[in-house]
Amino acid sequence: TQNEEEKQLCINEMFEITNQVSELTKELLLLSELDNASHLTFNDNVHLNTLIKDIISHEQFRTDEKDLVMFTELEDLYFRGNERLLHQAFNNLIINAMKYAPQNSMINITLTSTNHLIIFNIENDGSIAEEDAKHIFDRFYKLSDESNSNGLGL
Repeated sequence: TQNEEEKQLCINEMFEITNQVSELTKELLLLSELDNASHLTFNDNVHLNTLIKDIISHEQFRTDEKDLVMFTELEDLYFRGNERLLHQAFNNLIINAMKYAPQNSMINITLTSTNHLIIFNIENDGSIAEEDAKHIFDRFYKLSDESNSNGLGL
């Protein structure tokens, strides 16, 4: 019946909003933690190749929705740091590349090392307006209102 359908739509919308509030709360807690980082540890031996592949796998629905083709060339590298923070950083970069890539385009991800430096490179066919480019590292800045992003960029 129509009442049942309306009820289910309302429940679905409440569930989605609850998830968004939950994610925002998690991000704000992480932001607070980063602002008071003296207690953080950076002793995890993180396998970057696995970390990146896991993120790509978890976000596969984004590539499917936009018919994106992912190319990866990942060296087998380890890095000593905070695994949770590294995951958050790589996750943001990969999701943004997917989110702002045009439909039916490619994303290239490479992970290499040279002279004791690790180089992570991610490219898509999207572009950033010059005005937006000035603000991409500003806290809470969003490129557009189209996404469900809050601009935390953690």
